[in-house]
Formats: sequence, structure tokens, C-alpha cells
Amino acid sequence: MNLGKIHNVSFVKWFISDGEDDSIELFIESLKHYKDSISHVFVKNFGRCDDWSYFEANELGKKAIADHKVKVIDFPKLPDGRRIEINAKRLTFDAACNYDKFTMIGRNQVQTYMRKVYDVFDSTGLFTIPTPKVKA
Repeated sequence: MNLGKIHNVSFVKWFISDGEDDSIELFIESLKHYKDSISHVFVKNFGRCDDWSYFEANELGKKAIADHKVKVIDFPKLPDGRRIEINAKRLTFDAACNYDKFTMIGRNQVQTYMRKVYDVFDSTGLFTIPTPKVKA
């Protein structure tokens, strides 16, 4: 981390979680390990978990987030059928937004998902994300 300070570079750890206990414990350990040398963003991955009530009720997690001023973002879920099809065809999301074998509804699902993803990343204020190019 000294090299980052010398060159005026800061690091951010994007901690992607599925909301389970071991994930929350690893997040807290990461905060303890890096203290304030690396900032964290806690990513609630709705693609892996729909119910975040356990996370919301976890007092240690809430305290760690407050103490370290961690940004928490909700990463959206792409419908399973569309995600499976994109993975099976080994498409990038950019390619999937414009994939002519998807119906108009299928392409719209991917485009809507990507807009949500970009909005979530943008909400952190950590960097600027260009708008993706999609066919109408």
C-alpha cells in the first residue's frame, strides 16, 4: 500500500457477497486486515440471493459498515433464463445487448439490466462509466 501512497493511487476492494454468514465474516475480516488503507464497497449480489434480511439483521456487519463508512450497493439480478443463455452462448454483455438471435424482449432485458448495473456502479461516485452502445 505504500507504493499507492507514493504515487497518489488509492485502492478500493469491491467485496461481492451472497449474504451468507461466511461471506459477512470474510468481509469483516477484510475490513480488519486492511483497516483504513483500502476502502471497501460491499456489493449485495441479488443474482445470488434475493433475501437480504439476515445481512440486514447482522449487528456486527452493520457496525463494521458504519465504522468504516463502507458504501453498500445492490447489484441487480438478470433473469436466470437470460443469464443461462448468455453464458451458454459465451456472449459478453455488450454482445448480448445486440444479439440478433434474441427477441426484442430478450435484448431489452439485457439492456435494462445493463442500465441498472451502470447506475449502481455510478452511484458509488468512484468513477465515471460510459453509457453502453445498444441498438434501438
